[in-house]
Amino acid sequence: MASLTTEQLAEVSSVLFAAAMDPSRWQDFLTRLSTHTGMVKTHLYGYDTRVNFALPALHHGYDPDFMQSYAERYGALNAWAPGLGRSPIGQPVRSAECLPEDELLKTEFYNDWLRPQGDYRSGAGVVLARDSSRFFVFGGNMTQRHAQFEDDWLHVLRLLAPHMGLALEIGRNMFDGAANAALGVTTPPGQGGAVMAMTLRRQLRYANAAALALAESGDVLAYDHAGHARFVDPNADDALSLALANLRWGRAAASGSARAMDSGGNARIVRFARIDSDRLGYIPVGFETSSGEPLLIVSIQPDRAMPSLRKALRDRFGLTESEIEVSILVGDGMPAEQIAHRRDVSVHTVRDQIKASLRKTGAGRQTGLVRILNDLRNSEGG
Repeated sequence: MASLTTEQLAEVSSVLFAAAMDPSRWQDFLTRLSTHTGMVKTHLYGYDTRVNFALPALHHGYDPDFMQSYAERYGALNAWAPGLGRSPIGQPVRSAECLPEDELLKTEFYNDWLRPQGDYRSGAGVVLARDSSRFFVFGGNMTQRHAQFEDDWLHVLRLLAPHMGLALEIGRNMFDGAANAALGVTTPPGQGGAVMAMTLRRQLRYANAAALALAESGDVLAYDHAGHARFVDPNADDALSLALANLRWGRAAASGSARAMDSGGNARIVRFARIDSDRLGYIPVGFETSSGEPLLIVSIQPDRAMPSLRKALRDRFGLTESEIEVSILVGDGMPAEQIAHRRDVSVHTVRDQIKASLRKTGAGRQTGLVRILNDLRNSEGG
């Protein structure tokens, strides 16, 4: 079956977030994922011009000669590419949703490239990021005789897509400062992407220059008398405590996000991800840790898209200020009870505001609302 056990999901997620810190590990992610799912051949393509980063054509399970011919000719003839490229960000789609099968069977791409390999027409893919400066797409295919496992693979993509999107954001933060320096662009202290690796006891095992600048300024991060890192914003620090508790007990999602306000009232996006060296089999470059110690990756970046996001929700969809705030917190992954506590209102009020936001935006569910928020952010390059 093209599925993952809980332990396998934890393993590939850990490799995934290591790849965010060290791009050479993306191939390790594909290899382990393909190995666990068995019959799925995987591929990952993408670029980010803002940080001068482009992935080489990464894949696992495909015949090297066919991949050479793909690079030379058939990549330009990929009949699925236009449909997949137009699909909603973060929403996996089946191959047949990218192009109906009866149309695929008439193409040179199918007859001269897919079919000779064993008829690899079943599968699914997902656009992980798409805006004016970047595009990343991930997918996998299987032979037609394994088509009954396509739903299993689609489920795996739904599990992994949010974490892969988060890994790309952490990677962008990780290399933003280096790219700006190479381009001769000066980034004000604390305004670039900050990345840290933290132990269960809030001790830092890694911090890039932007993270150190944030801690030194004291606007976003601070240290207590014992040298433990904390967020100045109590709501963000509560989210950090929850992420560390989940890390300690190995429960809940492998990643998550929150929002931190600095002392000047500016919003920053905070993202959390787990790296477990026991599952990786190695320690990411630059990290200081004892063997087997799990680490929480904390990524912080200015929310550049926030003003335009609020304007779009207000002008395009007619949301009230309260509905905008609640919608943004829903997009951050915050449950209704926590939103109510943060805004000092009843859970009933929050749920009514969520329902109003769903109705006004046309989103059928909260997942649809999150996709709308992500699309608005990406349209602004945030």
